[in-house]
Amino acid sequence: QGATCYLNSLLETLFFTNKLRKAVYKVPTGGDDPNHMVPLALQRVFYDLQTSDRPVGTKKLTRSFGWETFDTFLQHDVQELTRVLLDNLETKMKGTVVDGTIPRLLEGKMISYVRCKHVDYMSSRSETFYDIQLNVKNKRNIYESFKEYVSVEIMDGDNKYNAGPQHGLQQADKGVVFLKFPPVLHLQLMRYQYDPITDSNVKINDKYVFPPRLNLDRFLQTPEETPAIYLLHAVLVHSGDNHSGHYVVYINPKGDGKWCKFDDDVVSRASGKEAIESNYGGSENEESLMVRSCTSAYMLVYIRESHIAEVLCPVNEDDIPILLREQLNEERKIDVIRRKEKMEAHLFSTINIITEDQFETHHGFDLFDPEKVRFKNLRVPKNMAIYDILLTIAKNMKYSEEQIRLWCIVRRDNHTSRASILDHDLFHKPLSDTNLGEPLSLFVETPDLNNYRGIENLALQEHEFPTHILVFLKYYDPSERLLSYVGHICVPETKTLHDIFPELLMRADLPDGMKLMVYEETTPTQITLLNDDEKDKPLKDIIQGFCDGDIIVYQKAIKYQDRQLYELPFAEEYFFDLYNRVDILLVPKEQPDDPGIPISLGYNMDYKQIAKSVAQKLNADARRLQFFKTHH
Repeated sequence: QGATCYLNSLLETLFFTNKLRKAVYKVPTGGDDPNHMVPLALQRVFYDLQTSDRPVGTKKLTRSFGWETFDTFLQHDVQELTRVLLDNLETKMKGTVVDGTIPRLLEGKMISYVRCKHVDYMSSRSETFYDIQLNVKNKRNIYESFKEYVSVEIMDGDNKYNAGPQHGLQQADKGVVFLKFPPVLHLQLMRYQYDPITDSNVKINDKYVFPPRLNLDRFLQTPEETPAIYLLHAVLVHSGDNHSGHYVVYINPKGDGKWCKFDDDVVSRASGKEAIESNYGGSENEESLMVRSCTSAYMLVYIRESHIAEVLCPVNEDDIPILLREQLNEERKIDVIRRKEKMEAHLFSTINIITEDQFETHHGFDLFDPEKVRFKNLRVPKNMAIYDILLTIAKNMKYSEEQIRLWCIVRRDNHTSRASILDHDLFHKPLSDTNLGEPLSLFVETPDLNNYRGIENLALQEHEFPTHILVFLKYYDPSERLLSYVGHICVPETKTLHDIFPELLMRADLPDGMKLMVYEETTPTQITLLNDDEKDKPLKDIIQGFCDGDIIVYQKAIKYQDRQLYELPFAEEYFFDLYNRVDILLVPKEQPDDPGIPISLGYNMDYKQIAKSVAQKLNADARRLQFFKTHH
């Protein structure tokens, strides 16, 4: 994944710190967001490393860090990444059965002091550490680096120590002494230093010797209960320069001198010489200069000999909580299914299914908003016949095949989405041979369960192509300023407007004989009133290009003198207002982080109209509202 080989090396090192791995498994991770929880992501990586025979991915772990894809191609600071991981784990461990595990494993103690030479004054501070940074430049080995680390700095001249009002500036010794070394010792070798000449960091690849067995007793202020003798457990290696390169890690898993090399997803046996001496850096002779000079250790992990059995204790399946095992195994099954789906994706197609349920919640142009509608998705093989798709949809919706009819949702030249008849010649062809496009969107016509008359009728309306036309109906109520979907009808194209009036009245629950105003909805800016004088003409003659999927909008007729009773008395005014609306988010001025309240306002509204609309939305007094424009 990206350039994360340095992360892989670190994870493998932590994994083989067995006591830490045991503790990680026991961190409670329930109830939090699984995508942004570092401990759960680390549990997942450790569990996969322990139980899977496949290379383990780190995408979920890096996602839990908040990294984007770009971040995985950057080489992050390994020491900082180690601390972020351990700090996150330590925080989640507090108050649990594994509270304190990380300090007990990795925490050492030192004292930083300043001692005046000529007056009786000393300042000291006790500090803890999880790792030690050792200088590599001009040092031959670890012991020289530790000697420099505890060496005394003389503070004199311009650098005298200020010992307070009583003593003033004094000559002093400054240094550190180690009080305690931890069971697991992380040593960061400072291979990178700033070069003022090039104004950049450069890699120091001088030869630097580190022993397989390290004795640090001489650097302690007082001896501890057990000798500070350490066994080399892991060598993290970088090949390359400051700008690029590759990371691997050599690990001595059981502390028995049998080394393995971990190079991303490749694990191989390695000799002690390959793991240790070959990573000192530098070169032994001119012949190897170009080959060897770029490879060197940058981090070492030592385990105290007296704690080896504890730190490298066996980790069995029983050490993993059963609930965690069940969760991770279930995730693994889901991942297998997803991988299979991804591999077979080219063999399948997703069909968007839409029914009248979605139309009924839409109160604007067309039958649905493409950006807001929630299609029901059906994933089918591309070699599946259209007829079999129909049978599948019918079964899913609990209808017989005779009780549903499929219509393609097509994008017309005027940028509207309408239903179009599905050619029956295509029914026995595979989906891939139909040229219907992807993704295919289908309107599924079903029977009117009560036929709007309270009489159960489970048969589809008659539709004979091309003599019958599918028409969708919307009713506009000016008193509520509401446009509602009221169903569809399949009518012979020779029917007149007058012929369908009873159906229109019944569907809007209007009394028989009420006069209506009927419109054709063509586009958001083209809502055409059908002339009442032509109500006895065939629909195909009064609706231009009358075809399947057309939309008829109607309302009760309003006398001209009564129009002032309504804010938007006519359907065409409702559509005009809808077309000229903008969505606004209302946020309290004193609470800028408030999620706010959305409201839709017209472009042509004046201040008073805006205040009135907002007041109604907030149930407030319009005279007490004041508006401010935000600045971003």
